[in-house]
Amino acid sequence: MIRAMQDQRPGFIDYANMVAWPKSVALVQQKFPQSKIIVPGHGFDGNFELIQHTIDILNAWNRDNPK
Repeated sequence: MIRAMQDQRPGFIDYANMVAWPKSVALVQQKFPQSKIIVPGHGFDGNFELIQHTIDILNAWNRDNPK
């Protein structure tokens, strides 16, 4: 799931694979660099910046919450 620009945390993560999630989003980023409109799970549509925003949120969470 892609996070909206107003989101600063990953949201509900009880069933999330927090290691795989940012890697999966990075694969989408690499495969579809021409994307113009990104639709997050909740919140407002945005541009390609939402992809990097999501990766940044997830990497920050993983850094601050090591297993």
